[in-house]
Amino acid sequence: MGTSLFLSFIGSLIICMALIPALTAVAWRLQFVDVPRERHGHDTPVAKIGGIAFAIATFVAVLLWAPKDQLILSSLLGGAIIVLFGIWDDRVGLKPGMKFIGQILAAATVIGLASVRLTTLPFMGETLLPFWVASAITLLVIVGMTNAVNLADGLDGLAGGMSLISFTGIAYLAYQANEPLLVLLMVSVLGALLGFLRFNSYPARIFMGDAGSQFLGHYLAVAAILLTDSTRTLYSPLLVLFIWGMPLLDTIGVMGRRLLEGRSPFVGDRNHIHHKLLGIGLTHGQAVSVIYLIHGMMVGCAYVLRWQSETVLITVYLAFAVAILSMFARWPHRNAPVEGSTGTAGAVCSANPPSLLSIGEWSLKALQLAVPLYLIASVAMPKEIPGDAGVIAAGLLVAVIGSMVLSRGTA
Repeated sequence: MGTSLFLSFIGSLIICMALIPALTAVAWRLQFVDVPRERHGHDTPVAKIGGIAFAIATFVAVLLWAPKDQLILSSLLGGAIIVLFGIWDDRVGLKPGMKFIGQILAAATVIGLASVRLTTLPFMGETLLPFWVASAITLLVIVGMTNAVNLADGLDGLAGGMSLISFTGIAYLAYQANEPLLVLLMVSVLGALLGFLRFNSYPARIFMGDAGSQFLGHYLAVAAILLTDSTRTLYSPLLVLFIWGMPLLDTIGVMGRRLLEGRSPFVGDRNHIHHKLLGIGLTHGQAVSVIYLIHGMMVGCAYVLRWQSETVLITVYLAFAVAILSMFARWPHRNAPVEGSTGTAGAVCSANPPSLLSIGEWSLKALQLAVPLYLIASVAMPKEIPGDAGVIAAGLLVAVIGSMVLSRGTA
């Protein structure tokens, strides 16, 4: 399995990075590009083929190195359905009803063919849900998370980076639970996402499009359900709340506000958390870093609290959710342009109190210091290193060195 993990990671990384230039050229010929609009943070058209690239890379890696059982093939079919509807949406702009049809079809495929479903609920012990109840709840969960990641795709590298953190958390928890198949599914998408983020980090040269954001949300929902399946692991279903982290909280906050104001929850606005951070004067990079930090803390909580009681899990999550949502709700909404969109971002920043600006600056500095220190300290933590982990580490080292070489070559 160690060799398969290594090959699936490196394979999906290389495939994604190879596909992006070719698909970008085709996108410009077909005008498959994202045109700037009021809520968009760019002022020139950008090819939106990133999602197609990392979805294909993930599919190929899984098909090459994962067992060809019903779970794998049915899950890939569900993913393919969501990607195809996403491409259609990126091309012509589908109405919400048609989007939901695609999301429901994709979810129904993995529920019906792969038997992916929430069999128990928190505080129910070992009591199993009736088949139709479990299927209906699972359908709502998958469709909901598909839209949550789609809504979170508002800044360069944001949705992709948060998904990367969540998939990493799932991979490690699956490894701890001795679920090698789920680890392989996660490693495949992690490699593809790293290849995509090479082109999507600020300032982005490509976007993932709805095909990519819906695929990530769908894949993340299915993976989290598999991780907490009572027939596979002993993890509580409540852990998924921490794994879904900021996309879920942002969706709850935004849609709740729209409903309270008597507006449709499906009509977009500039009240997302990343808009609030930009509105108080943070730069694009600082806003993304702050969200990464909060999201990473939530995914980390999933690991730290994995064996705690469900009472503890729900208490900690609600405390976290109330703190985050109330903090952002108090910040006045400003229709500030996203940095780089009009050239007036500097005026917006200067109009905000220095204390608010320092939040982003110190958050970014803390993140830049904490991550390397944690990585250095973690080297000495394990008493022994399993063979599979050693192979994965070697693959990551190769990827990092290759990325550095590519960065210098394109500088």
